[in-house]
Amino acid sequence: MSYRHKYPPESINVSEVAGVRQSGRDWSQDLAKLQNLDTALSALARLSRWGRDVSPLWVLGGEVTAPAAGTALVSRSVSSGRSGYIYGFIITAGEPNDFKLSWTSGGAARGLRIALASRGSVVLVTPVPVNEGLPADGGTTVSIANVVAGGSGVVYQAALLYAEV
Repeated sequence: MSYRHKYPPESINVSEVAGVRQSGRDWSQDLAKLQNLDTALSALARLSRWGRDVSPLWVLGGEVTAPAAGTALVSRSVSSGRSGYIYGFIITAGEPNDFKLSWTSGGAARGLRIALASRGSVVLVTPVPVNEGLPADGGTTVSIANVVAGGSGVVYQAALLYAEV
């Protein structure tokens, strides 16, 4: 099947649209703006997945045996002049305990308490940062600490899924 134009290409008059005469105009500025639309698909994928053009990375804390109360199991310093976003975490402990995810936003201490009711792990990964609207201030630290001292010989570990803008 071949497609045929209603009017042959040589009969199309671009100076007139629907019977209305069109004035001449320089299209170069409009065409120059099209370069702003040239966005890499990888950037669009990050925007779609994380809501920002970021690629969060895991910050892994080492194994800690019988940590004292308030021990930072994982921490990440926020670069100066940047904002830190927490896209997830992993916490593993060989016994029940409470944990505190902490950061500073707008000069005020912020936190989220996470309860582990029995030995095991808790994992959270989300496209909307846990601290959306309250990003960690540049020059401060994001951390996860155990609230109660760990038992003798009990191993703890934590990780943060973190990005900066």
